[in-house]
Amino acid sequence: MIIKRIMYRILIKRRIRKDSSFREYLNKLKESLKINEEILGVEMNIESLVIVTKLVSDNSVYIMLNSPKYIVSKPRITGVKENYDKRDIKIGDIQTEDNNIGNGSILMKYFIKVAKEMKFSNIYGDISIVDKDHWDRLIHYYKKFGFKVSFNKEYTRGEIQLNLLSN
Repeated sequence: MIIKRIMYRILIKRRIRKDSSFREYLNKLKESLKINEEILGVEMNIESLVIVTKLVSDNSVYIMLNSPKYIVSKPRITGVKENYDKRDIKIGDIQTEDNNIGNGSILMKYFIKVAKEMKFSNIYGDISIVDKDHWDRLIHYYKKFGFKVSFNKEYTRGEIQLNLLSN
């Protein structure tokens, strides 16, 4: 596993060195970051390199993917702190433009990492009836990251939860 991770990092560094347009984009992105926004890393989905950024506001955390492809609508996870007495963060929304290229996995990996760094105890969220046509994909996605997934008796809505203290 460690060797795999090292090889992955070497591959990303080589791709960045070879791709001058990506390096130029990365430099422009660094110059245009908002005050509360920071670059967390560079990852590779199935198609290309993406830059992972974090933006924190009063009650929200945004993990976003940046690349020349995602100028208008960036893939992102939005986390919302609804109750200031608890150390829980709710996934308000996950938006990805393309399915099955790894963007959702990259986003969730960084979202969990940031939630732990920010000392949250739990990540939770809802699975809406709107997503019913791809619940099987959502269940697989959340379980891959260790979330507990449950549905009501009528199977019209679901909930997810990840205890960060036990991970």
